[in-house]
Amino acid sequence: MNWQEKRESATAIVDEIREQIGESSDHLPDVQRIRQSGPFESHRQFIKSSMTSLYEMLRLTDITPESSVLDYGCGLGRMCLPMKTYLSADGRYHGIDTDNDAVRYLLELYTDERFSFEHIDAFSQMYNPAGAPLTDALNALAQAAPVDLAFLFSVFTHVLPHDMEPLLTFLKSRVKDRGQILASFFVLDEDSKRGIAEGTSHRSFAFDYANAKIDNDEVPEGAVAYEEQDIRDYASRCGLEIQRISRGNWSGQHNRFHWQDMVVFQA
Repeated sequence: MNWQEKRESATAIVDEIREQIGESSDHLPDVQRIRQSGPFESHRQFIKSSMTSLYEMLRLTDITPESSVLDYGCGLGRMCLPMKTYLSADGRYHGIDTDNDAVRYLLELYTDERFSFEHIDAFSQMYNPAGAPLTDALNALAQAAPVDLAFLFSVFTHVLPHDMEPLLTFLKSRVKDRGQILASFFVLDEDSKRGIAEGTSHRSFAFDYANAKIDNDEVPEGAVAYEEQDIRDYASRCGLEIQRISRGNWSGQHNRFHWQDMVVFQA
């Protein structure tokens, strides 16, 4: 299937799932939880965001209804919503998040045997300040069967340099041979750096943090950007190859499909 066919297929699948979900409150967190956890003011915004991410997943990866998937940074189950319709009886979804309240909530909301959830007690200045260093927290996670696809939306955009290799190494250990990892980043390349210099970018990344750039020197993990070559070097050291980078419009390129840059790794 070529890229045009993948886009057309992805559009058709997303339209069908969106129609099935409609405006139903089934498996939707209440609005107060949504407002507390992220940039959503309504169920409509929550659903729209999940459909956009599903489209990117269908367009950029080899996911099928029979796939086993790992959602690292699952939050309140934004991607559970389309997955409950998309995945077949043989498909499996496993969510991991630092927010233990969200994990407990999802365990109550999704009792389907296809779904499982796990809390990772990792340090986050914004979300889990009492947590352990990431390497220790990853080592404490339960062993699990490898998955076909791991995806991380708005996770690496908050990961600082000392945690890059531990997280990529963990993800490689959790995907099958030739399995994929889809992750969003802020990638610094000629286009994005030009957007920053010209003031068309939505983020300036004005501060240095080791080999990364950050947007807020008081909260370094608030938004983190990496040079493309550094991302490729991290991947290589962790035994991964980059299949594709799909640019986002955060740097002012408004003809892009999505907000952040999407990177597809293969084990």
